[in-house]
Amino acid sequence: MVLVLRLGLLLALLLPLMAPASAQTPAPKLTFVAASHNRAKGPDAVDGDRSTTWLGLARREPAWITFRLDAATPIMGVVVTMAPMPASTYYHVDVSKDGETFETVLKDLQNRTDKPAVRAFGSLREVKALRLRFENGSRQPVIPFSLSEVTVLPAGAVPDAAELSYDALPVVLAQTPSPAPGPRILGTVMGRHEGDRVLVVVGDGFPEQVEAVMVNDRKVQVLESTSTQILCRYPFSKQAKVTVVLKAGGRTVTRKVPMVQREVRWQPAER
Repeated sequence: MVLVLRLGLLLALLLPLMAPASAQTPAPKLTFVAASHNRAKGPDAVDGDRSTTWLGLARREPAWITFRLDAATPIMGVVVTMAPMPASTYYHVDVSKDGETFETVLKDLQNRTDKPAVRAFGSLREVKALRLRFENGSRQPVIPFSLSEVTVLPAGAVPDAAELSYDALPVVLAQTPSPAPGPRILGTVMGRHEGDRVLVVVGDGFPEQVEAVMVNDRKVQVLESTSTQILCRYPFSKQAKVTVVLKAGGRTVTRKVPMVQREVRWQPAER
């Protein structure tokens, strides 16, 4: 009897350690709160069914949709599934600790496929409410955004790589830190900022120190930068596409990308 009891106690202690390594941390549930358009379909964006969608219409004012969690919860980011977005359209991710005051943590994102795209914050954020804002930077008067599903990434979550979009951001594991993603260039936006003509290089994985930015073989002055945007002085004319060469973090990245002309509101986000 004593041996049976001891074996039972030992098994009880070992079972948690024998759990499959692939076990996922359950994602907190999002609940629809409000939207700029099509409010009746808002819950379809968080119902777990990608065949149901919320449709937002962005004119000169952005379309937006807001969700909440049952309680303020530390999360690593969001996973956004939607129809491929037209050129010159973007969305931003805003979060709130109290459900009232929002802060923009990710800007100028674009989903290019209908697969889930991981949007990592870079560090854990305590979130009570979450809002997506969709902007129409094109020449079309109205752009529809079809949002299929939004979920959050809890601490330690490991999404199934086979399900993700090719341009999804890497997820930094809470338990096993991995190297930060290298710099990647997605596009450029030209406008005016504090009286100067400027160019914003949009991407992700930008380090704190940017060594140099070249646009069409011309070196431009870097004014400020975040992990997703680099603000540069650009006293040249607008072009349909430009070749950007970025030297940062000991790496050189070159990419030919479209140049979009729109209003620049520089509000550096926390790294």
